[in-house]
Amino acid sequence: MFKKQIDAGGPVTVTDQNMTRFVMNVDRAVDLMLKALKISQGGEVFVFKMPVLRIGDLAQSVLELSGRKADIITVGLRPGEKLYEELMSEEESARALETKDMFIVLPYNSEVDRYKNAYSEAAPANVRTYSSTGEPVISVEEIKSMIQFY
Repeated sequence: MFKKQIDAGGPVTVTDQNMTRFVMNVDRAVDLMLKALKISQGGEVFVFKMPVLRIGDLAQSVLELSGRKADIITVGLRPGEKLYEELMSEEESARALETKDMFIVLPYNSEVDRYKNAYSEAAPANVRTYSSTGEPVISVEEIKSMIQFY
């Protein structure tokens, strides 16, 4: 969407410049997905740990990489839209395990010992929720690096 707006001469519209979203490049997503497929016991939900960006920083990054000038205009939230993204609720985190790369949400009424033995390197999740609002935000330079890769 940004590209079309930039090609048209702007302005570039964003919902809210401070809105945060999780982001991941394709290579990392594939690596983590393959890892989850390899270790899966059945019934779990794998929530990958991802960097967070601000939508305003993403718009700025795309503009800078395009070499063009355009205003960035805030248009406001749509009904039901949130300023942040939540990938794991408090209820899910209570039955989740955590590794360096991901959270593993165990199924309801599961044989907890079976999963804990399978994921001996994992510890109980050390978060109440997994939300983009509580995570560090990557810089404009890091965003540009991700975009330039593709």
